[in-house]
Amino acid sequence: MRQPGPTVGLDDVAELRALLRRRDRAARQIGLALLRSWSVDDLDDVGARAVLEAAGGSYPTLSGSLEHPAELLVRMLWDAPTSVPVADVARVYVVAGERARRALIHLLALRRDAEGLTGLEFVVGAEAPSELLPVPTTPLLDPLVDHPEPERVTELLLAVL
Repeated sequence: MRQPGPTVGLDDVAELRALLRRRDRAARQIGLALLRSWSVDDLDDVGARAVLEAAGGSYPTLSGSLEHPAELLVRMLWDAPTSVPVADVARVYVVAGERARRALIHLLALRRDAEGLTGLEFVVGAEAPSELLPVPTTPLLDPLVDHPEPERVTELLLAVL
């Protein structure tokens, strides 16, 4: 039976990062399995921030696997996009790899609020460093379709183009 409330904390995320960085394939497989078993419901505020910080890390991929550890870490936060501050998302975006950056853009879009849009303007807007823009994919900004500030969304999309 699953325990109620947050169960993943700072130490758990640190142990996960250590597993994901090991040369040993079996350790990385265990780390990925552990990561897949977590959900945003398992995180308190500190755990959510630790997961976000971990997404900015570099991890070897498993040959034959389409999963990327940093991307999976961000995807965990998609179910609660306001669980981490926009400023932290933007900071991690700058140091993250391309797959994590795509997931972070989607995380900001999922917020559907003014703060998330401001974060998007920072990371992909007209003033954003072009070398940090990931290869565009269609669903990244889909959550902005019904954003309450359509004028700002239009300006953002024009800047991305």
